Amino acid sequence: MASSGQAPIEPRWFYWLIAVRVLLIVFAALIGYFMPGQFAGGQGRLWGVMLTGAALFLTLFYNLWYRAGRGGKWLFKAQIALDALMVGLAIFLTGRTSSPFTFLYPLVIVSACLVEGRVGGTMAALLSTVFYAMASLWGVSGERDIIDAALTFFIHMAAFNLTAFLGILLVQRLMRAEARLSRAVVDLKRIEEVHRHLADSLSLGLIVVDENGFVLTVNRSAVQILGKDVQDRLGAPLSEVWPEGAKRLFDDKGAAVRGGRLELGHKGPDGQAKIVGMSPFPLLGDGGRLLGFGLIFQDITGEKAREEALRRMDRLAALGGMAAGLAHEIRNPLASLSGAVEFLREQGLVHPDGERLFDIIAREAERLNGLTRSFLLYARPEGRESASINVRREFESSLALIGQSRAAPGIKGSKNPGVEIEIDIPDDLVMDIDPGQFRQVILNIILNAHQAIQGKGGRIKVKAMEEDGVVMITIEDNGCGIKKDDLIRIFDPFFTTRPDGTGLGLAIVHRLVQGWGGEIGVQSEEGKGARFTLCIPKKA
Repeated sequence: MASSGQAPIEPRWFYWLIAVRVLLIVFAALIGYFMPGQFAGGQGRLWGVMLTGAALFLTLFYNLWYRAGRGGKWLFKAQIALDALMVGLAIFLTGRTSSPFTFLYPLVIVSACLVEGRVGGTMAALLSTVFYAMASLWGVSGERDIIDAALTFFIHMAAFNLTAFLGILLVQRLMRAEARLSRAVVDLKRIEEVHRHLADSLSLGLIVVDENGFVLTVNRSAVQILGKDVQDRLGAPLSEVWPEGAKRLFDDKGAAVRGGRLELGHKGPDGQAKIVGMSPFPLLGDGGRLLGFGLIFQDITGEKAREEALRRMDRLAALGGMAAGLAHEIRNPLASLSGAVEFLREQGLVHPDGERLFDIIAREAERLNGLTRSFLLYARPEGRESASINVRREFESSLALIGQSRAAPGIKGSKNPGVEIEIDIPDDLVMDIDPGQFRQVILNIILNAHQAIQGKGGRIKVKAMEEDGVVMITIEDNGCGIKKDDLIRIFDPFFTTRPDGTGLGLAIVHRLVQGWGGEIGVQSEEGKGARFTLCIPKKA
């Protein structure tokens, strides 16, 4: 707003004035047509047509000039001056002080106030006074007529200036109100923008619902956790947008009031099962009136996995210590037992019928000795001897070694010889790693894969590749798979699903891979097979 008090010239004001101008011209034309005697000189219709035509022409000119983008302050000042002049001419031709068109001057003044503010209102009042004086007092003779004309002029002059004063006052108030409204709108938009960006800047998901459970607000993190469909469901019931969250919020009565953290399962946009930590809270208005509920939540799947990994490490450490102690306690008497058997056999002190029993003792002693070696390997892996190995050749030699063993189901000469093994490993892929430990890991995982395959049509796929200094190895089979409840326990020592298993094979694999600074993971679906993924530094 200019300091001079001018009102902003806006298109809406201009077009409103154009519309009013056209209506007044039509009204004046009707007066000229039906009341030709009002015009001086007996040529009423001619004067009416001339004034109407001039007014329409100027209106069209104003409109076209404004639409062409050339309208400025001078255009509106010219309109005010010409309007005051034409009204004065109409008053002069239609009875002067008794003219029916005198009411047009207040309209000219009001329109000038709306368009040009204080300057326009003052200018319109001044011109209206001058032109009305000329129209009403020009050529008046006789003392009585002069007095009457002067009295009428001063009354109208006071009315013109009072109209201008009130118009300017109202327009200034209107301008201040519009300025306050404009600032309020800007502030409101800024608050809305801050609110929106504040919600979207949260790393936690946020959903706000009303007291009936209809969604009001969803932030960006909530969309990332729950899926893109959520952002298009504003106004929908929470039970449709997020059924699990709605169930825990409304079925667990008082959850939002009590506060605290709830944990619930959720199937993410990628189809993977996730664990979501949710903290509901009530939204209260004045007087404690319930307005709705807010749900703050985050994906804690990784956090829960880390917690489980820490618990597993604690368990493994305890079991490792126990296994080491147990292995030492067993190996000493076992060595004495094996030595005694060999001595008796060499001295010929055993009856021929007892040879069979000595063979059983020797075989079982060797089996116990192998078991204690596994205990010690799990509890305290031997020091690594790093060497450069060719990954493909290591797999091929390990598979050849397994093929010579009758204890390996699914290998040549075993109960399930129809297993197809596919190796997809670059010939030049090498690693710096302990060859013995690496071979131990390969043998244990592939033996588990063979044991999981039942019947014909078995297939094992081995694939390896290097990426950013890390060798990624996947061993996948189409066997019976692993039960969901067993999946999180397969790396625990002494956990096995086979009657003849020790539960140490995969536990040793896990311990060795961790010792290399790598990671091992497994994905499986019961009845469809399993896939082990190893990520091992190229220089372990």
